[in-house]
Amino acid sequence: MRVGCFGTRLTKTGGLPRHGHVAAAGRRSAVESPSSGVEVRLALPHRVDAATIGAVRYELEVAVAAGSGDLVLDCSGVQVLDSAGLALLVGTHRRCRQAGRRLVLADPQPNVLRLLAVTRLHRVLHLDRAAREVG
Repeated sequence: MRVGCFGTRLTKTGGLPRHGHVAAAGRRSAVESPSSGVEVRLALPHRVDAATIGAVRYELEVAVAAGSGDLVLDCSGVQVLDSAGLALLVGTHRRCRQAGRRLVLADPQPNVLRLLAVTRLHRVLHLDRAAREVG
């Protein structure tokens, strides 16, 4: 699957899929750290659910392959995270570990923190130190 401008998924023929526009993860940047290699930062869209999972998965796969340091996901804008999104985060965490990297969730919203706490994923996934506390 390819992702075109503005996060639209493209079919093999280059057209839009039947279900229309899909928002992809955005704003990717790389920061070189002498101790840990190239850290890749990626901002997640406001919805990480079954409707957007394909485009977000593609962006995360590219990001995992692109660097050698931490993969930092900016979660500050994530408002909706469902079971498909959680599975994507766990799978990305596993792929990062296999590549000798670390997945870090940066600045998750309180609703995302609560979901991670309820599912006990806050014990598996790395949250950055500036992340909000579960209330």
